[in-house]
Amino acid sequence: MLLTLGLSYQSYMLCVLGRLIFGISDSVTVFQHTILCFWFDTNRLPFVFGILLFFVKGIRATNDNLASIFYNVTGSIPAYFWLGFFICLGSLVCCYFLITLHVSVFDPAKPQHKPAIQPNHTNSVPS
Repeated sequence: MLLTLGLSYQSYMLCVLGRLIFGISDSVTVFQHTILCFWFDTNRLPFVFGILLFFVKGIRATNDNLASIFYNVTGSIPAYFWLGFFICLGSLVCCYFLITLHVSVFDPAKPQHKPAIQPNHTNSVPS
């Protein structure tokens, strides 16, 4: 939001602050992989990571093509960033429902399957 506000108000410092705080994209990948390790067995993880990589590359390619089309139609870069911001808000709502589903499915008393990462984070090395 800080980057989008910086673009809307043409404030270079606000754009830099937004990129500095939220521009570290590797942390998102770490969170995605951690969530996938909780949800899937170890023998299914390579397929799931492949699907995730496919979607990431597909969405990036779509974004690269749609950004120029959107700019040619509207003539506004901040409007495209606001669209992305609202898509991220929709993603946040979906994450809320995913967390609700995750809590209801993963009852610590009755595990459904053996996830790749155990919820009780012991320091033991798996054999």
